[in-house]
Amino acid sequence: VNDAFTEATGYVPEDIIGQRVGIMRGPKTSLENVAELNEQLKRGESGQLEILNYRKDGSEHWIEKSVTPIEDEHGRITHLVSVQRDTTQRKVEDERLRALVQNAADLIWVVAPEGSVLWASPSMESTLGHRPEEMEGHQRWDLIHPLDQELARTALEEITSGPGKSVEVEVRLGHKDGTWRHLQAVLTNLIDHPSVGGIVVNANDVTERKRAESVQRAAEEHFRSAFDS
Repeated sequence: VNDAFTEATGYVPEDIIGQRVGIMRGPKTSLENVAELNEQLKRGESGQLEILNYRKDGSEHWIEKSVTPIEDEHGRITHLVSVQRDTTQRKVEDERLRALVQNAADLIWVVAPEGSVLWASPSMESTLGHRPEEMEGHQRWDLIHPLDQELARTALEEITSGPGKSVEVEVRLGHKDGTWRHLQAVLTNLIDHPSVGGIVVNANDVTERKRAESVQRAAEEHFRSAFDS
């Protein structure tokens, strides 16, 4: 082990050399992917794995490691070289982001370039009455108001023209109770992002605002008509 290993784990060479790697595992360590990695290594193939280990002081330590088998001149595997990097901070940030998204009031969903829904936030049900699992894996063009479908398709075509591109659009989506909800949405192209792999749609329900604006316009027209008379 090198000095960076000691700095990351707290184990000095005297602690770790001669020990099995299991010494760094603990109660929350999942071995689900370890067996698969071991099979790859037995075949002489390199493999990668992200796993929760424990430092010498007992604190949790997420690592992403790449393991390569080393063979002798006869093709026999004699050693395994493991290069690892600390992903603890990234995992913490991912969990924080996941919690924020899961509890967000706004609608958030990830859409494939052809329009199928890859993931939908729980707020989908509270806003539109549809459970996320009813959306995922399907193209739900039927939920978009017939008069807004061309606008939605144009926005989807425009957004796929370049990575990181954003487009704003306002469309009506069907609630499960048969009514239409006005949604103001921002579409962002994150197709090439390794953790997303799709178009992120962040939408806000503006139905009540639109209704209030309509009432205000009607009142203004009524006043104008009365004033002119």
